[in-house]
Amino acid sequence: MEIYRPNRAIEVLQQPETLSGEDVLPGFLLRLQKIWIAYSNNERDIQK
Repeated sequence: MEIYRPNRAIEVLQQPETLSGEDVLPGFLLRLQKIWIAYSNNERDIQK
């Protein structure tokens, strides 16, 4: 996952558990576990 912010270097995260809104959306928290599970399942289906 790549995070782009103005005037900052791109931040690359490897399957983070959560993603916060930081200063842009205070209090926002996106839990990503279901997304990574679905991604993993899709990758296995493609490899069959």
